[in-house]
Amino acid sequence: MPVALLFGASVAVFLFNQYELFVSDMAAYDRREPGAYATKQQYTRVTIDFGDGTRRAFWGPVQNGMTAMLALRASQEAGQFNIETDDAGRITNIAGIRAQNGKAWRLFINDAPASDVSGNIEIQPGDQLVFRYQ
Repeated sequence: MPVALLFGASVAVFLFNQYELFVSDMAAYDRREPGAYATKQQYTRVTIDFGDGTRRAFWGPVQNGMTAMLALRASQEAGQFNIETDDAGRITNIAGIRAQNGKAWRLFINDAPASDVSGNIEIQPGDQLVFRYQ
């Protein structure tokens, strides 16, 4: 029991530290390309496409075990908007735009539709994530 508790706490600390690093870098690179600061292979881009021509984009580093949802949550912190999900982990609201009337928030990774909810999809450096309202 103590070993499992210690292991769980270690994993939680690691993921929290990676999340904080992503948030701080997202804040620094909000709406800017990484340019001379880093290569695309070290960072991922998170784009939120509101479906009406409005888009917000964020850059940040990706660490092992990071999911698409953690990247979106880091973008949320940097961009100061809210996100809501349902009990199944599907995104129901980003920045006040709710899934309704047949429209939903969909995730695309490197231009391909995601096969699972964002919390179950591990991302890699260089991935391009698009959360699109359609």
